[in-house]
Amino acid sequence: MEARQTEVVITATSPEGFAEAIREGLARATASLRGVQGVEIRDQKMIFEGGSIVGYQVNLAVTFDLDPESVREELGVVLDPEEYRRLSEAEEELEDLRAYDDAVMELRTGEDILTHWEDARVRIEAERAELRRRGEL
Repeated sequence: MEARQTEVVITATSPEGFAEAIREGLARATASLRGVQGVEIRDQKMIFEGGSIVGYQVNLAVTFDLDPESVREELGVVLDPEEYRRLSEAEEELEDLRAYDDAVMELRTGEDILTHWEDARVRIEAERAELRRRGEL
């Protein structure tokens, strides 16, 4: 069975410049993927805060060979329950950190705005009331 070309998009950010962001993205790609065949810069943008540039972000499309011999349909791993709990907690913490980073980036780029807690609470209560009215909650 032949290797199949696959593509992933890697986002990298640097306060130094686009070249450094590209270097960081390439380093991550080659460290985590085998058989990298090519990299395309999909887009790049500057991140502003208070009228100043605070970061340079690039999205890189990385093409690599996915070796079918290295992909298993079923994979089982035996872990100590304590180690499994620790890994699960670390995964949740990583997801929280990624969500926080995404939210900060959206604020910095103007894609989102801050909402006061009281305004958010009123909207949440209204949405819950509507869901209860429709029998969905």
